[in-house]
Amino acid sequence: ASTIATYDKNVILRNNTFKKSGFYFAGWNTEKDGSGDSYSNRESVKNLTDENAGYVTLYAQWLSNAYTIIYNGNGGEGTMSRTIAEYGESITLSDNEFTRRGYKFKNWNTKADGTGTSYSNLQTVTNLVSTNNGSITLYAIWEANSYMITFHANGGEGTMSNLYASYGKNITLTRNTYTRENFVFTGWNTEADGTGTSYANGQSVINLTEEDDETVVLYAQWREKTDADDVYEITYAVDNDKMVLDDIPLKTTLTEYKNHFELGDSYTIEIDLDNKNYIYTGSKVKIYKNSTLVAEYTNVVRGDVNGDCKISALDYVKIKNHIMGSDKITNTAYSLAADYNHDNKISALDYVGIKNYIMNGAG
Repeated sequence: ASTIATYDKNVILRNNTFKKSGFYFAGWNTEKDGSGDSYSNRESVKNLTDENAGYVTLYAQWLSNAYTIIYNGNGGEGTMSRTIAEYGESITLSDNEFTRRGYKFKNWNTKADGTGTSYSNLQTVTNLVSTNNGSITLYAIWEANSYMITFHANGGEGTMSNLYASYGKNITLTRNTYTRENFVFTGWNTEADGTGTSYANGQSVINLTEEDDETVVLYAQWREKTDADDVYEITYAVDNDKMVLDDIPLKTTLTEYKNHFELGDSYTIEIDLDNKNYIYTGSKVKIYKNSTLVAEYTNVVRGDVNGDCKISALDYVKIKNHIMGSDKITNTAYSLAADYNHDNKISALDYVGIKNYIMNGAG
């Protein structure tokens, strides 16, 4: 807009209403490049020209906004200086100086949970903030270190696959499959002579090392057998009153199932799967000592009510019929399988639980 002025009379320049993203208004000038006469906003002026009906154009002058980049360790340790930047100019982000035990730096992000805009370490950036004297916080994003666990027979025989773990997450140690004649496996240790850290067979562990790509060796520990060692142990839920092995996971293979039996030298087992691929409700296992039957258990897979190795509509129909009284479930193993929610009864809750399981695509 124009301002009308009279020679030798003061006039107040109009208040600036122009805006330029990333820049702030620094005054007026008679030249675009700022090389002419300068005037401040709303300055009182006179005699900008002596020509009658002349005009003077004043050009807005702009300076780039300055902003601050703040670095947040986001769980890491250490400190980092802030970076001062100007709008319109490229700047290189500072090299990360934070550290976090068990983790490696991945990148920067505008949100602590990593869902914002990501920037790599030492990335060249521009215009992260458009407001003058504004600031932006960049959060360090961390990636858990990974490591490998290897199992050493330490005088035993056999093979075991390696485990791959991530820092900060629990992992269950593979149950021992090594054997050693006339010796009993007693657990794992980080030292061959047992002087390191000990872990039980199948123990849930976390953070065996904080180093990335490290290998942790666990050595099998052994002791000589005695007569007292000639026993068997089952690591499933054993009910010796009902003679069932309960809570066996759906689609458990024969090999996985056998890994839950630790047998003394005089013990063997016989498993009847009726030519099926998985353990199912109603399948049997017989335990022999020197060829004499000493125990027989029926397997229970919760939800597999009809013993077909899966959880399907057939199972919740059987529960529904039981509740309605048209076809009662009387067999002990099948009754336990129908008690899907483990509340010691067969009810609509079990019917709904199995139906939801199927609808969620898990069946």
